[in-house]
Formats: sequence, C-alpha cells, structure tokens
Amino acid sequence: MRTIRRAQLDAFWATEPSTLSRNLGELRKGAIIANTLGFQQKLFRPMGPFPLEDTFGMGPAIVMLQLSLRQEVNDRNVQFSMIRKFCSTYYHCLDLPW
Repeated sequence: MRTIRRAQLDAFWATEPSTLSRNLGELRKGAIIANTLGFQQKLFRPMGPFPLEDTFGMGPAIVMLQLSLRQEVNDRNVQFSMIRKFCSTYYHCLDLPW
C-alpha cells in the first residue's frame, strides 16, 4: 500500500504547475468546441466508477519504485537509466502478441 501511495504521489506531482495550467486551458478550449458540435460527452472518458483492474499503469509504476529501492553491487543507489530500461522494455513488449 505504501508503494501504491508513493506511485500516486509521484504521478500527481510529476508535472510543473505551469504545464498543468496550460493543459487545463487546452482541455477547456476543446470542451467548448466539442460542446458546440454536440459531442462533449464522447470527448472525455467518464471519471468513474473505475473497473477493478489496473487500467492506469499502477503495476509498472510499483515495479519501477521497487527497482529504485534495490542496492546495486557497485553503487549505493540504483541509477535512473537502469529503472528506465524496465519501463522501455515493458511498453515495447505490450505490442507483442503473447
């Protein structure tokens, strides 16, 4: 549960306030246009209720956090590039027909 909470906080605070503000402005413009064309409800996904499975990528985020806590043989801390390797491999393997 601590790892899930940490992943949520990391995701929440990963963006600069100015970026969030700019994105909100763009979404508002898009909503106004979609509303005038009559399909605002189809432009954005509903906010809930959410399904009982991981549809937000929490699993890979938790694995990346656990990888970051491991101690490497020659270093006290894991390098970010090592953690990124998992992320890159994971998302490339999603397209494979397992």
